[in-house]
This record gives sequence, structure tokens and C-alpha cells, in this order.
Amino acid sequence: MEGFTRLSKEVWVFEKVETSTGDHPDYVIIFGWMGAQLSHIRKYVDQYKIIYPNITPIIVVSRAEHFYEGKQKREQSIAPLADYLNKQGIFDGGSNVLIHVFSNGGAYQLAQLSTILHNGQYKGPRRLAFIFDSCPGTTTLTNSIDALTISIKPPLLRYLSILILSILLSIIYITVLLTRSEFPIEKTRKTLQSLTVFPGTKPSTPRLYIFSEKDRLVASSAVESHFTEAKGLGYNVRFVKFGDCQHVQNARVHPEEYWKAVQEIWAEAKNA
Repeated sequence: MEGFTRLSKEVWVFEKVETSTGDHPDYVIIFGWMGAQLSHIRKYVDQYKIIYPNITPIIVVSRAEHFYEGKQKREQSIAPLADYLNKQGIFDGGSNVLIHVFSNGGAYQLAQLSTILHNGQYKGPRRLAFIFDSCPGTTTLTNSIDALTISIKPPLLRYLSILILSILLSIIYITVLLTRSEFPIEKTRKTLQSLTVFPGTKPSTPRLYIFSEKDRLVASSAVESHFTEAKGLGYNVRFVKFGDCQHVQNARVHPEEYWKAVQEIWAEAKNA
């Protein structure tokens, strides 16, 4: 992709030209929704460059096959991002970082990064804020199948994929219940609620939840419950709820309200 350097299958970094100054973000890390094309995420990058011209965007994509790979492969895909952030001095307290997460796929990728960074001793960025768009959800068989097949366009292939996934996921669900394990999305919800989700995270770190009542992949009640839990923990949280947007379509349907909320949550980071 023009202007970006690929660090791994899932991580792209914009070629840094200038260093941001003042209170603007130096870096925005965008964790895309599952199956999102780079051209889709690029639209958010373009808008960020309009608002904060000197920002360095980082894109992390979410592939469906990522969930079938082993732990080692998953970590290998996201580890180059941890190395890059460390080499850029982001964890030395001198940079401003905005983390923008889309859907359960993006939330899962952030959780993977968190697992890697949790093993190190990092101070964290100077200023930090989180935006959770259409996430985190909860575990249901229907939502899991929809999320994994939504990017498959040919009808016959999609129906066949739904059939196969229904069988496989049912086996996984039964196994998890019998072994009393945790579903991946439940682990992800806990990670996002932890102060170790990213170095430098504090209760005062601003968190913005953006979601829609019409979202059929991630129920608004699932996002609201996570918001309520965060608020109960004493975290600095805000939310914007729309009533007419499909999954991850909030910025497209309500661009003015969306980007105003983004700028407002970053402004709060200055006082966190």
C-alpha cells in the first residue's frame, strides 16, 4: 500500500515524514475489524491525517484464519509491532498515542499485543487514549459465524462456510464448556478492562465507546455492559450510541458526530 511499510502479514506502518508537536497524537494505531480491506481502513487514516497532519498511522489487520493458527504463529504476526513501538521510543514516556479499535477482530489483536508487551517493563507513552468502535462483543454462536463469513461474497461458498463453521464452532463451544475454559472474546473483554492492556494505561486514561443499536454482529448491550463495568472500576469512560448504523458503519453514517467525539476524547488525554 502506497506510503506504508509492511512489518508482517498483519501490520503496516506509514512512512514517517515529520514528528508531531504539541498535544496532538504522534501515533494512531488502528486495529481493523475482521476481514477489513486495507482500502477500508485507509479511509480512517486519511481522515486522521486531515485532523492531525503529522501523525504516524499504524494499521493492524485482522484475518479470519488468524483464529485457527497456533499461539506461536499469532504472536509472530503481532510481535513486529511491539518491536517497532519499542524502537521508536514510544514506551519511554515521550510520545502521544491514540489506539483505535474496531470490532471483536481488532479487540482480539490488541489483546494479543497486550500479552506480548505484558512481559516487558515499559513506562508507556506521554499521553494515551482508547477508542472502541463496535466492540467488545460477547460469545454467541450466531455472531461468531456471521463475523467469520461476512467477508465471503459468493452465496454458495458462504452457505457452505456457514455449514462447516456451525459444526466446528459447536464442537469448540461444547469443549470449552466441558473443560470450563474461557472463550477467546471473554478473555479479550477482560484484557481490555485491565490496566495492563497497553503500557501507561491508568484509570484516568480516556476511553471512548462508539456503537449502534442496529449492529447485528456486536450487540449494543454487550458494548454497554463493558462500558458500565469500566465506569464501575473508576475509569474515565465516555460513549456515543447511534440507533441506525450497521456494524462498523458509524463513521460513514455520522461523520461529523463521529470525528468530533474522536477529537474530544483525545483532548481529554491532555489532562489524564
